[in-house]
Amino acid sequence: MVGTDKKPIQLLASKPSAEANEQALNSDRSGAETLNREELEIIKWLKEVRFRKQLFGGVNEQDVWKKIEKLNEMYEAALKAERIRYDVLLEQQNKVSDNSNLSKGRTADD
Repeated sequence: MVGTDKKPIQLLASKPSAEANEQALNSDRSGAETLNREELEIIKWLKEVRFRKQLFGGVNEQDVWKKIEKLNEMYEAALKAERIRYDVLLEQQNKVSDNSNLSKGRTADD
């Protein structure tokens, strides 16, 4: 985050609008700014999350831990979705590479 005064949460919130990201999800994933559905859900949740307040001590610690657990689950889902997407891309690339080798008269044993 060199050259920015924004905090990480502000950077997440300053990404393109959810509509723009949804359109990008449905079209081309080549842009670095496109986010998957799970990432969009995390951004939305972070904007809307509220903590239960206490009379003394600010916020309810148990509520904070529940929210952290929920956020962790959301990040795990986003990571799993990204891993699946990555595996599919690798598989597609391998098929293209294999087809290219076969069309040139090569085999996998070459």
